[in-house]
Amino acid sequence: MVPKTARDLVAEHLQRWGLASFVQDARTVASELVTNAVQHAPYGVVGIAVKYADGELRIEVEDGSPDDPAIRQPDGEGERGRGLQLVQCLSDAWGFQRKAHGTKTTWCAFHAPSATGGGD
Repeated sequence: MVPKTARDLVAEHLQRWGLASFVQDARTVASELVTNAVQHAPYGVVGIAVKYADGELRIEVEDGSPDDPAIRQPDGEGERGRGLQLVQCLSDAWGFQRKAHGTKTTWCAFHAPSATGGGD
């Protein structure tokens, strides 16, 4: 999974579900979550899920990194360390969950209005 693929997948789902107003922010957070997964678990598989149910849009990225995601203080003008800050600012909630098989899922959620479609 590469960030561009994640952005495109998210946009496609949101357009289909009638959630066009969330496309820009959702694409950004998906890109950041996938980028973090690729950087911190470079040898494992990275997966993404986009879900909409009960007025909540949820983006989940699974990876095999043993490290818990944490918001960092960026290095001055450096390019690293801002991803989860963006996720926190743009989404309504975020977190992570460890899976029994050694992977983890980092997720973010948006409170979303009724959509024309829905589902996983």
